[in-house]
Amino acid sequence: MVSRCANPGCEANFKYLREGRLFQFRAANSAGGFAASNAAIELWWLCSRCCLSMTLVEDGAEGVKLIPLARGPQSVRADLGRSKSG
Repeated sequence: MVSRCANPGCEANFKYLREGRLFQFRAANSAGGFAASNAAIELWWLCSRCCLSMTLVEDGAEGVKLIPLARGPQSVRADLGRSKSG
């Protein structure tokens, strides 16, 4: 059961599905890989603040990994637009 944000540096508690982002991944088995059964699913949650700058990905060696979001062209354009004085 999900109870806290998956970011170890965040203390946000899970309360509502509408806040943040919920992820589901195949559960890692004891050999370090992922279980073959579709029934073995783990849920992870990032709070609304953390999901703006991070995401979770499956990593075969480590299970689930927290990584920063890549900045896309739209976010770069938005930042450039704000920095212009006019």
